[in-house]
Amino acid sequence: MLQNKKKQDSIKTVNIKSSFIMNGVCVRWRGYVDVERLDGVGALEFDEESAMREDALLRDQMERYTQRLREYEDNKPRYRLDRPEQEE
Repeated sequence: MLQNKKKQDSIKTVNIKSSFIMNGVCVRWRGYVDVERLDGVGALEFDEESAMREDALLRDQMERYTQRLREYEDNKPRYRLDRPEQEE
């Protein structure tokens, strides 16, 4: 999300807000950049909404994986220990 502060019809600073995952943590970077000096200030903050969405996706994926594993275990052929000995 970009927002501009105008001064006499020219852009002075650009405000930036960006959400991403850093080291497995959902964060939001907020800050601004001065377009004349090309410097600015920003900060990272925990993005709780994105974290909740990512957690729900992970839980759903794990549930589907567990279900597929159960189905595989139920349907795979069993190894029989009571086989007759083979004679040479």
